[in-house]
Amino acid sequence: MHNSAVTYLQGKTIPRAYAEILQKGPKYCIEPRVAGLELLDTIRHIADKAPSQERTRCISEGVDWATHNNKKEGPKRNILQPIVDHFRAEGLTLLQSDKEGSFVVLSKDAFNEKALDAINKNFMKSKKRPTRAKSDVLKLLHVLNFDRLEKAVNSSKGDRLHVFFTAKTHKIDCPLRTVITERGSWQKVTGQFLKSKLSTLEPRDPFSVGSSHDLTAALKGGDHGANA
Repeated sequence: MHNSAVTYLQGKTIPRAYAEILQKGPKYCIEPRVAGLELLDTIRHIADKAPSQERTRCISEGVDWATHNNKKEGPKRNILQPIVDHFRAEGLTLLQSDKEGSFVVLSKDAFNEKALDAINKNFMKSKKRPTRAKSDVLKLLHVLNFDRLEKAVNSSKGDRLHVFFTAKTHKIDCPLRTVITERGSWQKVTGQFLKSKLSTLEPRDPFSVGSSHDLTAALKGGDHGANA
């Protein structure tokens, strides 16, 4: 069932007060806190539009309002806590939709089933333990005398990639999309190292095109390559 910006799977629903917050979507359900400098710049920008004799007063009142209302902590920062408590108590899961910028509500059992289907579809089970894989990489880096990279890999806390899910609300039965993050892992460290070194290479590819503009210019000029 789709209700505004919230999709409910398997007939699961939530109280209206919580739904009204989530219907605003992931981007707008909580009012973001504006940085102090950015807020001051906005105040000055607004004051510039006022008559010259009123600008000083506009800035003064704007700064006074910002001082009392733009606090780091307040009731607005905890607006989601009752929703979190409700989801935990009712055994519900909240996901973000894949393309529609909305929320999806489903039971934990449904989430576990869909998540397992997505993992089995996209991944193969490895027999090697993550800690063993990291150990093998460290041994190789030590042999190659890549001391700095070895130290960076060894100090990274994560020994595996992590996966999270979004819901494909535009598809039948709303399957889940798997999204991989390498944040905090040794894979990210080694990947950045390889990228920095490989970026210095200039492969000679006769079919390589610098940009679509180069291709368009060649076609307009009649230089089709194959007829040359």
